[in-house]
Amino acid sequence: AVGAMRDGALNYLSKPIDLPTLAETLQRASRTASEAPRETEAPSLPMIDELGRLDPLETVRLVEAFLVPLDLELASLREAMEQENPGTVERVAHSLRGASATLGLPRLPDSLGELIDLVRHGEAQRARAALVAVDQDAARGREVVRKLLARRAAGVGSDRPDGSDRSDG
Repeated sequence: AVGAMRDGALNYLSKPIDLPTLAETLQRASRTASEAPRETEAPSLPMIDELGRLDPLETVRLVEAFLVPLDLELASLREAMEQENPGTVERVAHSLRGASATLGLPRLPDSLGELIDLVRHGEAQRARAALVAVDQDAARGREVVRKLLARRAAGVGSDRPDGSDRSDG
């Protein structure tokens, strides 16, 4: 333990591993990691970028159709986990996973997929920890999408020198 801490480890858990302690340690580490500065100043989501070039207004509608109910869907996931309702967890997570993958969001589809797998295998404790990751990845994804849309609205990063995305035919 002393050697690990000396070599840069931030935490140490001794064997046998206590699952609640592990979950708490992981949550604490995730919070610390999420508080670190991230490079989201110039987000890029190739799928949204491409859709934006094809139809900017429809792209905004598609993104809003994802963002507006996102918090409600995440609340449904948490409630279903509390009520130990794996069918609802799987259904809501599957829906969010598809929508987030369609937008090309980083991490969120993977964390939702992990949550689905854990619920399917009856691993409730690990599923709760995965839900924390889902919440964090959703928050990051939401921020990236909002910054990207703001940049596009301001004309930053468009294909044309005047900032527009329209072709003049």
